[in-house]
Amino acid sequence: MNLSAIIGIIVSVGVIVMGVMLGSSLFIFVDVPAVLIVVIGTSFMLLATHGKDSLVLCSGMGRWLAGGSQSPWGAEECRKASDIAKSGGSLAMTMGALGCLIGLVSMLRSMDDPSTIGPAMAMALLTTFYAALLNLLFFVPMSRHFAEAAIEVEADGVTTA
Repeated sequence: MNLSAIIGIIVSVGVIVMGVMLGSSLFIFVDVPAVLIVVIGTSFMLLATHGKDSLVLCSGMGRWLAGGSQSPWGAEECRKASDIAKSGGSLAMTMGALGCLIGLVSMLRSMDDPSTIGPAMAMALLTTFYAALLNLLFFVPMSRHFAEAAIEVEADGVTTA
């Protein structure tokens, strides 16, 4: 089990949640349209960009968290998983930027109704927030893990991931 990855993610999420809760309610950070734009948008852009190879991340996440166990993956598969995760981080940030623009346009179109400005601005900011979280807590650690695994496999001639 990749205990350092699990502990790192849990503590990071805990610190973020505590920081939010110290300043306001956690529920104001929940926005379904923003989640759809970032998570679903990123997932399908990964599929559009990498085809069925993007599904490598699904099995790769289990291997990443399980850590230490023998894996049939060689250096090439590890490099591919690293590249896909890196691409996922870029796509997540791009989807966050698009969601931000959607929220800002929505806000500017309804400046005459002050009750719609807050929700539109919240969506603009929350898509960026969700994209940064997805990149920071998922794509960056996975990309680094598989890049290091590829180097280790090449050096040892052993297939561990």
